[in-house]
Amino acid sequence: MTVHVPDPKRSRAFLVGVPTVTEGGFEPLDYVDRNLDDLRAALSHPDRGILLPEAITVLRSPSQREWLRKLKQVAEETSDLLLFYFVGHGYRGPLDNELYLMTRDADLDVNLAATAVPWSHVLGTLDGLGFQRAVVILDCCNSGLAAEGRGVGLGHYILSSALPTKTQPSGSVEGRSRFTHEIIRAMEEPEPGGLTMQRLYDILFAATPTWQPVGFGDGWGPKGGSGGDGPHIVISRFAGPDPEPGPGARPGSSLSRNLFQEPAIAPRSERPAPAEPAPAPTLPRTLSGWRRLLGVLPRGIRGRSGTEARPSPGMPSPREAGARHSWPPGRWKTLLAVAVALLVTLSIGVYAVRSDDGTDASGCPPPLELRLMTGIETRAAVARAVTAYRNDDANREPLGHADHAPKHCRRTNITVFEAGTGETVDAFGATAAWAGRGDESRQGSGGGPSGVTPLGTAAGACPTSSPGDRQTVEPGKTEEPGKPDAGGLCFDPLQDVGPQPDLVVAGSSTELGRMQAQLTRAPGPAEVERIGSLGYSPLVLAVPAKLEKKLAAAGVQRTGSTWERLLTAMKEAAPGMPLLRPDPDTSGVGLQHTVGLYEAYDGWFAGGEARDAEAVEERLRHDAVPATDADSLLCALDRGEPGQPRLGQAAALVSEKAVADFNLGRRPGSVCGNSKPADDTSRLLAYYPAGVPALDMPLATVRWKRSAASSGSDDRDRRAEAIRHFHTWLTQEGRPHFLHGLARGAGANGQPLPPRGEAWADTGTSGVLKDVSVVTEQTDGPTSDAVVADYTRTREPGQVLFLVDVSGSMAEGGGKRALVDAALRRSLQRLGPRDTYGIWSYPKSAHQPDLARTEIERGTPGDERAAALEWTDSLAKKRMSTSGAAVFEVLTRAMRETRDDPRPLIVLITDGDDRPEGDAGGAEFTAMRQEQQRAGSTDVLVLSVRLDGCTAQIRQFENPGGAGCFAGRPDRAAEALAEQVANDVQGGSGDEGP
Repeated sequence: MTVHVPDPKRSRAFLVGVPTVTEGGFEPLDYVDRNLDDLRAALSHPDRGILLPEAITVLRSPSQREWLRKLKQVAEETSDLLLFYFVGHGYRGPLDNELYLMTRDADLDVNLAATAVPWSHVLGTLDGLGFQRAVVILDCCNSGLAAEGRGVGLGHYILSSALPTKTQPSGSVEGRSRFTHEIIRAMEEPEPGGLTMQRLYDILFAATPTWQPVGFGDGWGPKGGSGGDGPHIVISRFAGPDPEPGPGARPGSSLSRNLFQEPAIAPRSERPAPAEPAPAPTLPRTLSGWRRLLGVLPRGIRGRSGTEARPSPGMPSPREAGARHSWPPGRWKTLLAVAVALLVTLSIGVYAVRSDDGTDASGCPPPLELRLMTGIETRAAVARAVTAYRNDDANREPLGHADHAPKHCRRTNITVFEAGTGETVDAFGATAAWAGRGDESRQGSGGGPSGVTPLGTAAGACPTSSPGDRQTVEPGKTEEPGKPDAGGLCFDPLQDVGPQPDLVVAGSSTELGRMQAQLTRAPGPAEVERIGSLGYSPLVLAVPAKLEKKLAAAGVQRTGSTWERLLTAMKEAAPGMPLLRPDPDTSGVGLQHTVGLYEAYDGWFAGGEARDAEAVEERLRHDAVPATDADSLLCALDRGEPGQPRLGQAAALVSEKAVADFNLGRRPGSVCGNSKPADDTSRLLAYYPAGVPALDMPLATVRWKRSAASSGSDDRDRRAEAIRHFHTWLTQEGRPHFLHGLARGAGANGQPLPPRGEAWADTGTSGVLKDVSVVTEQTDGPTSDAVVADYTRTREPGQVLFLVDVSGSMAEGGGKRALVDAALRRSLQRLGPRDTYGIWSYPKSAHQPDLARTEIERGTPGDERAAALEWTDSLAKKRMSTSGAAVFEVLTRAMRETRDDPRPLIVLITDGDDRPEGDAGGAEFTAMRQEQQRAGSTDVLVLSVRLDGCTAQIRQFENPGGAGCFAGRPDRAAEALAEQVANDVQGGSGDEGP
């Protein structure tokens, strides 16, 4: 094999570490500094290293600007090998699927591309520079995104610690991260011919099953990507005979020479910081290591054989140095130190063994990683509980008899993420894609490195292909990702929902039943098993307290009244008062309320036997106002957002705990953080409709089928034990953290417990009642699906026109076009086959800035999306118009053309009117405003891609008094827009019947 040995005079290394990210809830990493110090020492080791100490630049917690500036400077000084290493947090962009290397000041909510370091910016900084080869080592979550893409240089190797869609444990081993620890260990061991990048990958891959907590069974472990001769680049030398030199190798590039004997690196325009001192030596971990250490002893003490340790070629032997029979000054001190080290090692031998199995400096192995998926309305409760459990003594109890970690060690780390009810059902219909994306197969092996059983790709899921871990790709090339299916839009659970969960906390068993029913229809590598209810919260109609007397006069009581009677009394007491209703497709509360309206309209829970969705929806048609979820619904009331009802002017379908949380006002853990209502005008009262099932908030476990090679019974048992511990804690000492004094507890038998907590200490303030009947019956999965289908069928189809800004300013800044793509994709997902849409782009040309180009004809059925997605995909490669965007004229024309459409909606995606003549005082603006103010004017939703969000200029495009501007964190803005679009269309799959 021909290897490439870097020329130390022409090679450089750039090491970056970021232990702390201020915002976003990222856990501090205590191993970052040690990683940087130890890797620097290994790369510049006099016998094994490939670089001179002064050729290694180390940056700790730099800003994005400093990072990229220094990277470019180091790269410009390199003509042979550039080695780039990062340790810290990696983040997978939810819209652009890009890897972001997080800086200390990275901001997920404002502009991630301008505060973190996108991987594309790293590649862009390095493109076209003079170095020949590159090695990239990334020790962070989701780092496989870089390994599956293109590289730089004539030859490259990208080695990542995790697969593209996977996180990794944050524990340490001997003060280093597990990944970097194994790299340094491999660099310290003899390797004939030198340690190449491909050999390093093979060593790491083989070691993965021994890594704690889980290894490839959880998707954690190395991924490699290469081009040219990248796999054969040497990263650590072996003090032995030189192998065959690589093409173009220069004299003096021998593997065996001592780097400290080389001349100093040529002067540079800016000298690097002085070399940092090497870390204190550690005890050897192998027999060969002890032999090297014992080389300091005189021959008589080393043994009776009379043989000497073989010197490294190029280094003087002891005889040549005149030291064979002499005892240099200080040797006795060295001998004494070795003796003490031997005694210490013998006394802590058990610790040393455990350290090699994954312990950190305190003797703790990394905690088991679990992922918990929950709904929008339950996230706050789940996050409170998980945070408390992380630091509770219960999380330090052994996980079974095989757990011998010290008592002070944390056993489990739980990551929480949220998803809407419809999204979770779709995801469990595509579990093969959920489990398999990014888990590429390794050439020559029988299965993928993740160990997930290859069960194919579910219908509607995006098929993908990417370079395998051992594949050598042409420089600058990468395989093309999977294309959308014939329908034009494929569902990607990893991108649209999140990582594959180990646990689920649903709002209700109704919601959980839909997930299980979906798995029955579309079997895959996952099983969902209900464990038990964590608490109860009855569903209520939240009414302004000022209406209590009027409702009583109409014959309505706070408890026991049917939905039919409540709705009739509301029309009598407050004619025309809006009724805010969460969407059952995004809200667990909305789903359960819809079940209650359909199945218990007359006060008796029918269980699917007598459902008249048409009659119920007709009753609600003129008063119901859709909302995304029950929690933000009440928060929006308090904020008084434009176009929305204010406090005291609307009723809402929510849960008991949401009413209590709102009325009790701002306090730790509250959802809205609103001030306590001052009087009955703003205070809400809970009315409990008879027969409506309560939220029972079940906990369920998700078991993923894995190959026997990747996940043995020990791992399965440990996970099961960890989940059992967490559930026991949640239902006992951890119950107050979850219930927060707002929800009712669940007993061991799963039945509701008597209410306790702040909500019932003063019901006059909280607006809820203590003694109410809690309905524990739940619908099964098929009945729940039928309820959702009935709801969809009763809605009228919508007609949506998307207006997309393609002016030159849309190509500027970070992520504008990615946000456009995500917003269109997510919004299109919400359209049903009976909905229609069209897409206009503007300006039409540099000479026609006031006209739009028709990209997709208006009236296109909502399930025909292929052409739309093909066009949005082309935006990333398309040259934007150099002219400004004449938004006023284009929007005016769109409103005029859609005026007579049934249920029209305009979605405007823009960064503003950027023509010099785009003056809000001009004739164009006046014409637009007049059209907006005409009776029956088309509603306009605006997605602002400006960094400063929904500015006054952007809000000009909304309907007067409307609440249709979305901005902020890109994934949230795109999803919020899509949810609002869903409120204005029919949606559905087309299988709901006539």
